[in-house]
Amino acid sequence: MNNLHGQKGVTLVELMIAAALVSMVVYIAMIVYRSQREASHRQNTVVELQLANKRISSQMTGYISRAGYRIPSAVAIVTAEKDSLGIRFLADDSLICEKADTVSMEFFLSPDAELMRKLTCRPASGSDRIQENPMAKGVDSLEFRYLTASGNVTGAAANVRSVEVSLRSFRRGKFQGDSLMTRSTNFKVAPRNLSLAGN
Repeated sequence: MNNLHGQKGVTLVELMIAAALVSMVVYIAMIVYRSQREASHRQNTVVELQLANKRISSQMTGYISRAGYRIPSAVAIVTAEKDSLGIRFLADDSLICEKADTVSMEFFLSPDAELMRKLTCRPASGSDRIQENPMAKGVDSLEFRYLTASGNVTGAAANVRSVEVSLRSFRRGKFQGDSLMTRSTNFKVAPRNLSLAGN
């Protein structure tokens, strides 16, 4: 179109077409961006779950491997249930209890999907000190299997020589339509202080 001074201009139709094209490009870019952001978040959640499971297994392995330290192995495993484990050992540092206290520790799940550690410090004289602390949130499955020295499953605490632990942690999705994300881990711990005698 020519205006009064002989210059070319843009028609209203051309402006509307250009605006529509720009709007489509921006819309597609936003869809791609959102999709990439959601995929990145899901991948980060998977990594968080894997790291959480690794941290939990490392902590539990450290504690369970101390079962029976400087006490008779017959009382090293206090409870050997499918959904809870109780161990006992003598404290050799003051990080958990006072030095030389007898430590009883139990692992179990709370109704709020928290992996709990109940700690009882029993001094030679005086009263027990009991603490119940969450080790991790977002754990909805915890199971223990107890094995003899030959690898057979046992229900007798006195015959336990190793413990297999299975747990599953979860995180809720951040975006609408995300499902619950879960990761499972299994590990085996052979408390180094238990006698190798037994079935």
